[in-house]
Amino acid sequence: MTSSFLPASKIINNITQANPAVITTTTNHGYLTGLFVRIVFPYTGSMEQLNGNIYEITVLNNTDFSIPVNSTKFDPFNTAPLWLFTPIQEAQTIPVAEINSSISQATNNIGPNNPRTF
Repeated sequence: MTSSFLPASKIINNITQANPAVITTTTNHGYLTGLFVRIVFPYTGSMEQLNGNIYEITVLNNTDFSIPVNSTKFDPFNTAPLWLFTPIQEAQTIPVAEINSSISQATNNIGPNNPRTF
């Protein structure tokens, strides 16, 4: 049995050094306020203080959301470096949960070939 679950991960374009930190995605993220996302940097040298952590988001617009973190003293965000002209995986946000008062995004994470809810 194969799963059709596809997390709505999004590539990170920028993260501000601000309070709160604002994350900008390269495309429309489609997230709603109250979603919890994991921040993943598969490379070193970029705002590593956030790497692997989970945060509840507040949506600001189609490509920006904030997380409740003061990142003013964190390392600056850098996009994925190129080593020997070989691109590596980009920094991304991965939805992991949402506040139970809405649970509206559960159906958004279903694969396109199997639109059922879990």
